[in-house]
Amino acid sequence: MNCNLPIEFNEGLKLLALLSRRMQEAGAAEPVVTGASAVEIHSNGAFPSADIEITVQDVPLCQAELARIGFQPDDPKSAKLRYWNDDLWIGIRISARVPFLGKAQSARQVSFETGCGPVRVISREDTIAALIAAFDANPRQQQDSLQQATGLYKGAGTLNRPYLDLRLRDETLGRSLAWFAGLTAQRAAVARRG
Repeated sequence: MNCNLPIEFNEGLKLLALLSRRMQEAGAAEPVVTGASAVEIHSNGAFPSADIEITVQDVPLCQAELARIGFQPDDPKSAKLRYWNDDLWIGIRISARVPFLGKAQSARQVSFETGCGPVRVISREDTIAALIAAFDANPRQQQDSLQQATGLYKGAGTLNRPYLDLRLRDETLGRSLAWFAGLTAQRAAVARRG
């Protein structure tokens, strides 16, 4: 559990730990926290997210288990697969397939302890790569993604730089860690002048 994360988010992560355990017991892969939720965890709450975003391999099992632990479909007709818990005031958004996770190494996922068991979270390096890919695809509309990636990069104690370089090259069609570090330095210099 992280004291810097909102109470609702921490409580949602505890229920996600229960969901993970139930899915494992059923023989399915555990959910993996991705997207803005991974950013929130890796930034210790500096970049909050509205929902807990997960990717799963067995969507029907995940939906059934979410219902068992008190989540209801936000809109059963929606393709977004968002489940809501009225008591905690938190949502869980399911993605059956996250494109960048295809090349991400599952061995790089981290375990985040919730106080009720662990949940799996994509690595900080994979989170940064996903944010930079979003920024690189649409720089004018994705300035927040660049800001979040920069915050995660600068706030990281230890990064696997060769792995981050590989992931950046995979996700951005060739952009390197040196390119990202230069972009980060350039933005910092502009901010100091500015």
